Amino acid sequence: MDLKTHPLESREQSLSVGRLGACLVLVLATYTRFYGLTTPYLWYDEAFSVILSAYPPEFIWSITGRDIHPPLYYLLLHGWMAMVGQSVFAVRAFSAVAGVATVALGMWLMRLIASPKAALLAGLFLAFFPVAVRFSQEARMYAVLAVFLFGATVALVYWVKDPTRYRYLASYAVLMTASLYTHYYSVLCVLPHWLYLLLLRVYRPDEERYIARPAWWIANLSMAVLYIPWLFSLLDVITHFKNIQAAGSISWLLATTPYTFPSSIWAFLTLKKAHAVFWPIYWGLPLVIVIVAGWVTLFDRSRYKFYLLLGLYTFVPIVTLLLISLVVPTFMERYVVFAALGLPMILALAVIRVESFSPALAVIAVIAVLALETLGLKYNYSQQEDLNYPRNAAIEPFEEMGNYINQRAQPGDQIITNGKLLYFSAAYYNATGIVPMLYDRALSNSSSFGANAYGPLTLLHEHWDTIYLSDLAHLPAGIKRVWWLAEPSLVGKPGPFPYDWRPDTEFKAGLLELRLFTLAPTVLARLQR
Repeated sequence: MDLKTHPLESREQSLSVGRLGACLVLVLATYTRFYGLTTPYLWYDEAFSVILSAYPPEFIWSITGRDIHPPLYYLLLHGWMAMVGQSVFAVRAFSAVAGVATVALGMWLMRLIASPKAALLAGLFLAFFPVAVRFSQEARMYAVLAVFLFGATVALVYWVKDPTRYRYLASYAVLMTASLYTHYYSVLCVLPHWLYLLLLRVYRPDEERYIARPAWWIANLSMAVLYIPWLFSLLDVITHFKNIQAAGSISWLLATTPYTFPSSIWAFLTLKKAHAVFWPIYWGLPLVIVIVAGWVTLFDRSRYKFYLLLGLYTFVPIVTLLLISLVVPTFMERYVVFAALGLPMILALAVIRVESFSPALAVIAVIAVLALETLGLKYNYSQQEDLNYPRNAAIEPFEEMGNYINQRAQPGDQIITNGKLLYFSAAYYNATGIVPMLYDRALSNSSSFGANAYGPLTLLHEHWDTIYLSDLAHLPAGIKRVWWLAEPSLVGKPGPFPYDWRPDTEFKAGLLELRLFTLAPTVLARLQR
């Protein structure tokens, strides 16, 4: 036997085990993201995504120019739906696939900056990471955004390792530009990349001056040039920010408080903000996370200090947004999911470091992290999370309501939603061919809103006069029956209904309320006139 072949054989075996482990991790990531994918109903934002993405690309570009998010996700979803359809499974599968791709990119990044073992452990933590799973199961842009930003960070690492390979910078510029066309907050990822190169120059003055290299500046300049076609739309949104506020498009954004950061850490790891947890535990977990992150990233003795890059990628966007929110409310956990994805990777690095002096403690740490993540997955699959609109089909069974109407609708029927938060979901599950109308007392000044034309309801702006109903007594001609769908907060607060609307059927499911009214002959005669 030739002893010289042993190291090669050992390396090949190690590679085979690594590939098998990576495949198993991706299988787990696929399972956690596709399991229960269709259980939650398609809530307001998701339904908006699907309805908008069904339009031609030029219309998507125009509408998003007056909304709070740029167009790329909707354009990509438009192409995806053209291939696989518009079912709940189909539209969410786009995000689920992106979520699995993010796990693969996370392992790739960790293999570049650490070791194969760290890559597998990071992939395992990412596969079960609750906030990653949650937004990989939603027809919104957050999972796709993470793919672009993880990919850009991988490209940056490659370039730092070999700054003569300009194709890495080209890839970086394309991926970062794609992220900017997907979500405005992706600009927060540019900050840690620049800060990392600046700190690398300070920590290692003998290294290449990456931040001063013309290629780096050209790459960033090219990003700015590529963004020019959308820049005018962004400036228009900024100029009309008050219009967006008036439309209620950012009403859910709250100012930063001392509890925002610890609650967010809990939400990332468990999807619960843990306000009811015993206070030492509530404050203790975020404190441990910060200490561990500091221990891993600030004491990085490696040549390129890539652990520092990972720490900056994770915490700089979150902290920056928290600071901005002290002045203008802008913080929402889902907006920085791309940054939160660095947490399980940092925890994986910490476990590997602990293993070097205490394997038993490392095993305990792995079990603790996975137990915490499993708790978060439980909340996700049961729609009991605090991170976002819960989409609980047992509480708001839109599909059941939609099927009820679809099976019983007749010519001369009209569907009216009481409350704007119902409109897009009701429209998505509606298969009657009837265009639903919207009644909302908060939008009673319809002419003012119609002139506003900013925010998600801009999608209805072109037909606002025929969709919005400011007075229940003034229905379009030809209507004989009205299906009235009320959201939970408005159940029992009916319109008020005109005296000549005769109640026919009442159907309650969850917290939603559906009523069928038959219009009296006097109403029909008035409408005919």
